[in-house]
Amino acid sequence: MVIKICITASRKGQQYTVVIVNPTEETVKCQLKFKGAESDRKAIMSYATTAVKRWEKGETAFQKQGYKLEIPAKSVITYTGELK
Repeated sequence: MVIKICITASRKGQQYTVVIVNPTEETVKCQLKFKGAESDRKAIMSYATTAVKRWEKGETAFQKQGYKLEIPAKSVITYTGELK
């Protein structure tokens, strides 16, 4: 089964922002890695908007292979962090 999500990203200096939109009815599990750049391996901040929360702040810890993300159904999540 293919689940379609939308992703956009931008970078200004060492700061980056990744926005993920999940318009589906299912939670999507994915991994965030950087190609051509390395994260500072610190937790990244997230801001989630879903059917039941608005701009809720959270964070995701770095793991060996990057950041493991869970994108809730019908949500928009913005991740921010810093690159080395």
